[in-house]
Amino acid sequence: MAELRRAGGSTAKGALVLQSLPAAKVIERLAVSPLVGPSTIAPPKPGAATPSPSVNVSGGGGATTAHAGVALLLAKESGQAQFSAQCSGTLIRQNVVLTAAHCVCYSYDESKNYPSGRECVHGTETRAPASLMDGSNWRVFFQHVGMREVSRVVVNEGYRFDGKGVRDDLALLILKEAATEIIPPELPPASNPAIPWTSGRIVGYGFSSADDPSAAVLKKLVQPGIKAHGKVEAGSCQGLSYLDPAGSLCSLFSDAAIGSASTVCGGDSGGPLWQSDANGSTIGVTSGRSDPDCREKGTVGFQMATSYREHRMWIDERLETYGVASVKGKWPAFGDNLLAVLDRRNSVPFSANGTYESESWILSQVATPILATINSSGAIDQFSVQDRKGKVLCRGAADAQRETPNVGFCWARVPAGTQFRIVAKGTKDEYLQYVVTTHASLPK
Repeated sequence: MAELRRAGGSTAKGALVLQSLPAAKVIERLAVSPLVGPSTIAPPKPGAATPSPSVNVSGGGGATTAHAGVALLLAKESGQAQFSAQCSGTLIRQNVVLTAAHCVCYSYDESKNYPSGRECVHGTETRAPASLMDGSNWRVFFQHVGMREVSRVVVNEGYRFDGKGVRDDLALLILKEAATEIIPPELPPASNPAIPWTSGRIVGYGFSSADDPSAAVLKKLVQPGIKAHGKVEAGSCQGLSYLDPAGSLCSLFSDAAIGSASTVCGGDSGGPLWQSDANGSTIGVTSGRSDPDCREKGTVGFQMATSYREHRMWIDERLETYGVASVKGKWPAFGDNLLAVLDRRNSVPFSANGTYESESWILSQVATPILATINSSGAIDQFSVQDRKGKVLCRGAADAQRETPNVGFCWARVPAGTQFRIVAKGTKDEYLQYVVTTHASLPK
């Protein structure tokens, strides 16, 4: 009997064997940075070829700091001190992030398999509501605007991910403070005629494939925390009876003409799929895949993206209740009203002694407030912005007890004519990304 595997955040080591699905219908739950994981959209070391399985570079794949509205979701169980990489999500209103329900509703007992959305929301006689229904157990990180706290978690109560099938895998995180610098997309109207999607782009912060393509699963994987993207081609969901045929989108990770050069792995769950051709409006949310090893070719590599169209009424009703006033944007363009992005890096590693200094100096032509952010596949021990004289312009939190070990950010007011760079310490050989953006004013 094949296994249905799940592994919670980046610290989880276990797997759950679910006996109720036949081998042909195995789905890996990508919720919580599962056993292997993002995207195969792996960040290569500078000068090295992208590890196999690789993203088709001509399709614009690989590590990226674009897609400002795609967030890294960090979570902790109640009583824990630190948040760890959990899933990905998409800003669909300036205070609302859309993700997958299984990112929230993943606690289980072995006799009942995975709980339903209703069980996670309300609990049962023997089990309390899921701890991740508590907004205080979440943090949402945007590379261009920093960290946001969560006031409320909303799960589709029809959500199911068990031997009877996968349905309604959607949840919303309501932010305490809106990300006003980012223009979210205008979601496609449910009334639009359905157009079969042909190709699309996926984005997520999950695991990446191993540097050594022959490495066994769980060995040498790049941990979650680095944003990556890649192109996928539409595949058929026919024959996958456990999926909702109206609400599911599929693609095949394969070298074949009908296959995709990219796929998703653990931690990419909740991230977006958007159509990248002229047809336009079929969009989905990453939910699962049919093989526990995301590096395996010839499998359904983008399994069950939950279609927005079939759930637009549910989304609209919650946006009306919890969302701030709508700001219409262009899908999938984000961050159009950020003042400027001064510098960005796709993906580079900390050195063998765990240090990093940005290769080039950034010149601030005018006095301006800046936000510098960093995210890594390992722990970040120190993070600062320094000028040519070594003066620290701002410093992020940096100690072993801080809330978010693999994310840092700080604000600074940079005088005109100042050259500055990013300086950081972290886990050796783990990957990092940083972004520096200018803003109209410092936060209050």
